[in-house]
Amino acid sequence: MTLAGKGLEFQFLLPGLLLVASLWATYRLVNFPVFADFLIAVEAEINKVSWPTRPELFRASLVVLIFIFSMAVILALFDLSWSLLFRKVLHIL
Repeated sequence: MTLAGKGLEFQFLLPGLLLVASLWATYRLVNFPVFADFLIAVEAEINKVSWPTRPELFRASLVVLIFIFSMAVILALFDLSWSLLFRKVLHIL
């Protein structure tokens, strides 16, 4: 076997060992009683959440987008006015 062949074997050794260790740790963590109880409590709380309907989600997203674009325009106007003040009136910058 050549040195290149051994390099290929070792190339996948560490990621493979990390994968196996991660899967084992995840399995142990999920089967830990306190953590399992936490996951059950989280699921119960998620079921209590009132999820928005599609029209409500659309309206809320529209409000956020309008607010973001209006703030961008306001900040751009402030930036332009201050740069105009500094460059043309005060001769700074």
